[in-house]
Amino acid sequence: MTPRQSRRAAIACRLRQLATDPTGSPTTEFALVLPVFLLFLFGVIEFGRVLFTLATLHFAAAEATRFASVNFPATNAEIQAAAADRMVLVDPAGITRLTVISQEVEADQTKLITVEIDYAFRPLLPIGWATIALSGHSRGFLVEK
Repeated sequence: MTPRQSRRAAIACRLRQLATDPTGSPTTEFALVLPVFLLFLFGVIEFGRVLFTLATLHFAAAEATRFASVNFPATNAEIQAAAADRMVLVDPAGITRLTVISQEVEADQTKLITVEIDYAFRPLLPIGWATIALSGHSRGFLVEK
């Protein structure tokens, strides 16, 4: 047997030993399962962040509508400031639109206040999308005396 053939035989023998040796199985299984687990974990975290941000937007819009009803002659700028103050743990740079629409109805002396907030949510890990568009809105009637 030539030295080259004996070397090939030794490599083949070693590969057979590694293939049948069970000591590396947990490491291999861990390497295969870890990416799937991390993808699932970060997906759950991102989903929670999206729901939290959406709830915060709806809360801010509802509180701004409430602010308008409690402070009746409030201007649109004051109502927008009240909505912006209620958005806790939300990046202000992501707010794409914050509008207050006041519609007065002369017939029954009421006023309809609509607060709409649009937000561009940026995920922690970019997994195929840049931003997610979220919106919160609220409506309330005010009765003029």
